[in-house]
Amino acid sequence: MQVRAEYTKLGMIRYISHLDLVRLFERALERAKIPVIYSEGFNPHPKFTLGNPLSLGVESESEFMDIQVEEDYPLEEIKNRLNQELPQGVEIRQVFTDFDKTAIQKRIQACLYAFDLPSEDQDLAGAFKKLDSLMIQRRRKRGRKKILVEEDAYSLVEDIYQEGHILYGKFSTKEGATLRPDLFLKAMKEAMNLPWDMDEIGVKRVKNYDENGQVFHGR
Repeated sequence: MQVRAEYTKLGMIRYISHLDLVRLFERALERAKIPVIYSEGFNPHPKFTLGNPLSLGVESESEFMDIQVEEDYPLEEIKNRLNQELPQGVEIRQVFTDFDKTAIQKRIQACLYAFDLPSEDQDLAGAFKKLDSLMIQRRRKRGRKKILVEEDAYSLVEDIYQEGHILYGKFSTKEGATLRPDLFLKAMKEAMNLPWDMDEIGVKRVKNYDENGQVFHGR
């Protein structure tokens, strides 16, 4: 039976990597004695898949993972038992079985991020809309190597607005056309000559969007 769980990643737990989060869930599933289906072969491992990775230091109010468990195991038991074993900041909000079985990464096509800025003195959303480009640097695979390339990411910002000192940005996560929040912040700082201390800006993923532009609730 394939189930989907929605969970949070808030507070200090935002500083663990995606790989460490996978290990965290592996240990939690084992300690909670959830009857997870294991892979076959020399090194069997529990069958579960997390959604789009979060950049290190980014919080999230809504993440998803798929888990293969034995048939007819109570969904509330999965939620309650896991929550007893998970650390503060990671909480299973709901578990369900009635959903489109397409991989989470393929369903989610955009994400909305909230940036907690040091001040609200400047209309950054308005300033962004006056830019002609937003240049970022990232590594792209070229043959067997990864090389550093400069790209214009302006079109990857699908929406941007500001409420007080919170700047909201909706970024594409389509295959081959993604924009990480840290790259966005760095590019904004350079393009507008902003006196930001990047470590003082809180970043949170607050919503996910599907291929139809609707808020993705995991179904």
